[in-house]
Amino acid sequence: MEQVSLKLEANRFRQRIRILYYARIFLLLTGFSMVIIPSLQKKFGLSGLIPYLIFFIMICYSTINYYIKSLLTLKIFTFITLIFDLSAVTFLIVSSGGLESPILSTQLVYLIFFTALFQKPFFILPPLLVIPIITRVDILLGETDLVNSIFTIFWFSSLSGIIVYFIVLLNNKTHQNALNIYKFQQELKENHLLEEKNKIARDLHDGVGGGLSSLILQTEYILSLTKDVVSEDILKEIKELKFYAEESMDEIRRSLSVIKNSFDFENSILIYIENFNYKNKIRVSKKIESGKIKIAVKEQISIFRVFQEIMTNALKHSQSDHIDVYLKIDISNVYLEVKDYGIGFDQNKEYVGHFGLKNLKERVELLNGTIYISFNKEEGSVFKILIPNVMKVDESSLELF
Repeated sequence: MEQVSLKLEANRFRQRIRILYYARIFLLLTGFSMVIIPSLQKKFGLSGLIPYLIFFIMICYSTINYYIKSLLTLKIFTFITLIFDLSAVTFLIVSSGGLESPILSTQLVYLIFFTALFQKPFFILPPLLVIPIITRVDILLGETDLVNSIFTIFWFSSLSGIIVYFIVLLNNKTHQNALNIYKFQQELKENHLLEEKNKIARDLHDGVGGGLSSLILQTEYILSLTKDVVSEDILKEIKELKFYAEESMDEIRRSLSVIKNSFDFENSILIYIENFNYKNKIRVSKKIESGKIKIAVKEQISIFRVFQEIMTNALKHSQSDHIDVYLKIDISNVYLEVKDYGIGFDQNKEYVGHFGLKNLKERVELLNGTIYISFNKEEGSVFKILIPNVMKVDESSLELF
């Protein structure tokens, strides 16, 4: 929320810079009459080429101010140029009568500019100092009445206080309202996503999940009826059908956990290994080092798919009775090593019903990772995979959708 607040502040500052640009141009065009009308030239002490040069410089930096992209540079440049504007205005006020000047109220305009853009006490101090400075100059020149000076200072101080209070209060209210609107929009979005996720979850559970459950029950029933009747080849095919139905059912459960943002990579690995041991009678030794470091949600399921494919290939093609799994998760990388003790793989062969090694490599490459595979008919196969962990240090979760 802090980042959202800063972004809102930045957008509001840029919008007010645009307003400042048009206000400045209007003031400059109005003030140009002081330069071209002889009587006003005399009253404001503007003669020669210097006023024209200053006018041209102010037009230039006001225009430059409008097009600056960097926010920090924009703030610094705006503050410096406003100080220059204020200095020019103060000179004109002093030269045209001080506290009796017809443009004395311009100080209030610049107070509005400074307060609307910066709001901090240090930044709004320059326009507040204009009246005391002008008063001091008038006293030194002996051109002011004490009672009138005190009243003018009191009057402008009161107006300045009202302006600062009103603008700061209005800014805070506007900013808080913008944050409330953003929170409300986020809540609506989250509620909509939650409804969509629940709908997808129900459809998967009741539709595909129900169909797979029926298929598993029917294959178990067929196995019980035909165990002593049909050939070993037919029994093998029925068992294969049951195996894939159970794998698909597990996949449905994992997909539901992803949809509900409750997918836990490390726990899913442990459950998969436990089920793998139970269903296939293959001993799996595991070693997991994570230190409770998280992986980005959308990466978790992809890395799990890689692990799942390696284990399936080992089961179907290596003829191994023992598999070693080593998983290490740190802040920078996810390292996975799977070693079986079977007859190995043929790197150039595509096995029916499986992704094959080529697709396995493509999966890893999509995760910007690297994969090393070695084969030995006497020692089995080793898969070593290194994938960058894109989870930021302060990130607790990532939305899947």
